[in-house]
Amino acid sequence: MEYSKMKNIVLEQSAKDMMCDKNDFLKNEITVVSMVDDEKSQNRGNKKSIPNKLFCNLLYFGNGLVCTVDSKIYDKVKKLLENDLDKNEFYRCFEPDFIYKLNEILLPFGKKINCMANFCLPQNDFLNFYVPSVTLDNFEYKFFYDKEIASLYTEKGFDNALDYGSCLLEDCSKRKDKIAIVGYIDNKIAGIAACTDDCDSMWQIGVDVVKEFRGKNIASFLVNKLAHKIFENGKVPYYCTAWSNVSSRNTAIKAGFKPAWVEIASVEW
Repeated sequence: MEYSKMKNIVLEQSAKDMMCDKNDFLKNEITVVSMVDDEKSQNRGNKKSIPNKLFCNLLYFGNGLVCTVDSKIYDKVKKLLENDLDKNEFYRCFEPDFIYKLNEILLPFGKKINCMANFCLPQNDFLNFYVPSVTLDNFEYKFFYDKEIASLYTEKGFDNALDYGSCLLEDCSKRKDKIAIVGYIDNKIAGIAACTDDCDSMWQIGVDVVKEFRGKNIASFLVNKLAHKIFENGKVPYYCTAWSNVSSRNTAIKAGFKPAWVEIASVEW
């Protein structure tokens, strides 16, 4: 799948998540959406990982900035965005100075900015991308699918990779583990990468490697192999890293991914 096609799929899904038009992400403007808790917002087709009701979320692909907020804070946030951001520097809304000002608006409502994430997509030449080999002898790997993944839930400490218990859920509105790949050293689990079905078109990857086996290219190897499987299922693989998790971002890059967009979201105080 070409990068342009993947990005278009992500733009269309992000528009559903943020209740905007996908072109809002491409124009060099600020778009502020007033979120109303109604039937339209409840049935907009947002990712399973995105709440039906957003209080304050910002999303940026590098061009237009989209901010979806509760109607109660719409005017204040819109004024802050328009007064504080230079047209060529929308990215500065993700910096501490702006976050402090935004939090002043949110705190009276018991909210604060907390979730700050970088999202990555496979680069354009992903299918031909070279991933360094695992630098350990006796390394093997195995795939698990759907309810087979339940056998891994007894293994603790893989919270970034596994959404524990999810593959057994019957509720289709909840995201579930769909594919997992486990790396073994001498039959001992060294690392796990897995993906959840966040929406019909995009599956999110997470990975964990046991501390004693880190720095051996296991994480990037597992992520790359898993992404290929996701493509085989006709979905777009994507990878999320915490704002300051340099190691995780390097894993994504070594696995053939590149930064694609950033998001911040409010949570309960």
